[in-house]
Amino acid sequence: MTLRRLDVDDLQVQASEADILVDGLALRRGSAQVHCGAGDVRVNVDAPRSSFRYRLYTEAGELRAADGHAVGSAADGRIGSGEGWLQVECREGDIRLDVTKTFR
Repeated sequence: MTLRRLDVDDLQVQASEADILVDGLALRRGSAQVHCGAGDVRVNVDAPRSSFRYRLYTEAGELRAADGHAVGSAADGRIGSGEGWLQVECREGDIRLDVTKTFR
């Protein structure tokens, strides 16, 4: 499942078995939630247009936070001043959060 160029205040994505790509997320307020049963999740953030806190969690998989380093099974952090909220959870699969400073 691929979602591109999202400028949202609220977003909910749920899949039981699928890879999920959220490409170009701009989240300044409100909340975004991505839940996956089995499959990988990748979120590419449009940093200049985003401001949110995040929580990432996977039960069985690799997790890479905004700085690109593997961090175990859970990570918390902030993009910008942190006005919005992003939560990504996956039972079986990898999660990757990438920050792009200039999104095309």
